[in-house]
Amino acid sequence: MGSCAPLHTSRLQRPTEPYRARPMRTSELPRLAPADFDKAAPLVDMSAERKDMARRVLVDGERQTEIAAEYDLTRQAVRDAATKFLARYEQLCAFSERRAVKKPPHWVTVTLTAPAKMVADWKRAAAAARRELEAQAPRERRNSAAKRGRGKD
Repeated sequence: MGSCAPLHTSRLQRPTEPYRARPMRTSELPRLAPADFDKAAPLVDMSAERKDMARRVLVDGERQTEIAAEYDLTRQAVRDAATKFLARYEQLCAFSERRAVKKPPHWVTVTLTAPAKMVADWKRAAAAARRELEAQAPRERRNSAAKRGRGKD
């Protein structure tokens, strides 16, 4: 599962412990920091009640059976809420990591809604520009090394 980059205001941090698809006990689920849970909660599509159950399990570390008794539900329902939240949290974390890819300083990130053919043309042009930029990078490194007196051997 790995870990996300250090936590920033726009990034989520992955739990440090991996979880199984169907954990049986609260102790087997990773714990989330309250701030991480709070960042992800508005983006997770589940009822406020299920989010509360997930928070109590994942953040507060309460026992699933106690939460289930309080809500008059099964332990399975509480576990399902927690694992669903974790699954969505993982998706959000992965998306956050993809967005953290360093882009050249003169490039911008856009969200585009356009005809499919126009988008395909735009993607090809962007890919060509990226390849050109990547091809320039080794040349620039060689040139800067030569200027410092450390040319190719």
